[in-house]
Amino acid sequence: VIKDGWFHTGDVGYFDEEGHLFVLDRRVNFLRYQGSHFSPLDIEMVINELEDVMASTVVPVTILGSDIIHAFVIKKPGSKLSEKMIVDHVNSRVSDYKKLRGGAYFVDNFPLTISGKVMRYELKVKAQKIYEENHK
Repeated sequence: VIKDGWFHTGDVGYFDEEGHLFVLDRRVNFLRYQGSHFSPLDIEMVINELEDVMASTVVPVTILGSDIIHAFVIKKPGSKLSEKMIVDHVNSRVSDYKKLRGGAYFVDNFPLTISGKVMRYELKVKAQKIYEENHK
């Protein structure tokens, strides 16, 4: 859709000083907590600061209009990194509305599409099951 001379794709990005376009995320992936909206990338970048993290993806479980964020993490083989260490690291570095209230969970790999993108929906279903199990 073209609106006001712009082609609207649903992507979120920016132009650098040289005019290069960088696409960061899709608007549909944005998370929300108590009225604040933010990109999963905001949290994934903090998780990926940890030396023993190979990759991370965060997904929401929506409860009463707010997203409870769950992180799925692939760690380096032989790492002593714990799920608690990830949660503590993130929660000490982000604003209150971005905290990992759903926890962090290790996985061996992420479900991927044929083009290699993470299938967030499958991880969201897994997060929902974890949330329901922890809140019986």
